[in-house]
Amino acid sequence: YPFQTKSGYIPDLVWNITKTSQAFAENALMAQFEYNKYKETPKGGWPEVKKIKLLFGIHNHQPVGNFDHVFEQTFQKCYKPYFEVLRVHKSVKTAVHFSGPLLEWLKANHPDYLKMLRDMVAEGRLEILSGGFYEPLLPSLPDEDAIGQIKMMNEFIQHEFGAVPRGLWLAERIWMPNLPQ
Repeated sequence: YPFQTKSGYIPDLVWNITKTSQAFAENALMAQFEYNKYKETPKGGWPEVKKIKLLFGIHNHQPVGNFDHVFEQTFQKCYKPYFEVLRVHKSVKTAVHFSGPLLEWLKANHPDYLKMLRDMVAEGRLEILSGGFYEPLLPSLPDEDAIGQIKMMNEFIQHEFGAVPRGLWLAERIWMPNLPQ
């Protein structure tokens, strides 16, 4: 529903959320709501929303060297249930980033899960985001190492999911102006 302030409705609202879940070591939930082009409904009701855009992506990470039981517990309680629910809602599209160590663990321990994700990618319902394979702070690396990390992740995504990444997750959301070079 639209948001209301003391002075009235907010016709163009952009709402960004970044939320960290204890269940995911670093699971960032990003959402952007864009409300625009409202018109008043009859009898002073809520405005009718002509257009709503929702950009939704999650980040799943386990660090290099984490304990196997931590990977498994987090998989069973977080990663697996989330995508099993998403899988049955065919009209929902989303984006996700998995860190490289987590992808390697999933490939070795739950290849059926990667197949489910691959199927969702093929259906156009899931976009896999790239990033530094080992979740480095890209601006802190020499250019050739940062590029190597991204290429390593891109190759994994292309090989396992059959898709070329179009977006990139920045670890710890650290940005530097020289990063795009």
